[in-house]
Amino acid sequence: KKQQKNAITKIPEPVEGGYWTLVLNKVNFDGNFELNGVDANRRIIPQEYRHGLHFHGYVLGHEKSMVAISLFENQVYGLIVTEDGHFDLGVYGDRESDLYILYNSDMVNQLLPFECGVDDQSDFHSMPDDRDAMAMELLSGCNFVTIYYECDFHMYNQFGQSTQNVANHVSALHNQVAMLYEPWN
Repeated sequence: KKQQKNAITKIPEPVEGGYWTLVLNKVNFDGNFELNGVDANRRIIPQEYRHGLHFHGYVLGHEKSMVAISLFENQVYGLIVTEDGHFDLGVYGDRESDLYILYNSDMVNQLLPFECGVDDQSDFHSMPDDRDAMAMELLSGCNFVTIYYECDFHMYNQFGQSTQNVANHVSALHNQVAMLYEPWN
């Protein structure tokens, strides 16, 4: 992940009768991003993808806060972590809606159905090519991790049968996870 310096933006965000000012720096981790689909014969098909803008930062006046915001053509995702909780920013209701909600996820009193796992039969398709291996050798003092996300047909249907929407969601989640690990570089 590369961080672009001097790209600080302040955005007022309404919270319980007041405003937060978010101080954000643009980050870029899309350099080696690939989006692929699979056809009926299980062949990999490269997909077009319009990258979004991703930001990390903090809430002004909240010393231990962390913020990750992702902006796409018609979507905004965000995670704001303060001493008061973990606040999620996202679309409210229908994915095509232009209504957004900011809520403290620590206050959600319902367990959401979630399953995480790996199918032992999975094919992992992408391995670094020679160019990536050469770059890794040049930067041998750094630790690199290749991340692979797999999304299923159910998720594709949930996101309006749009590969772009699924990729935006996963990219925004990646931005949030990257923000959480940022203090450890």
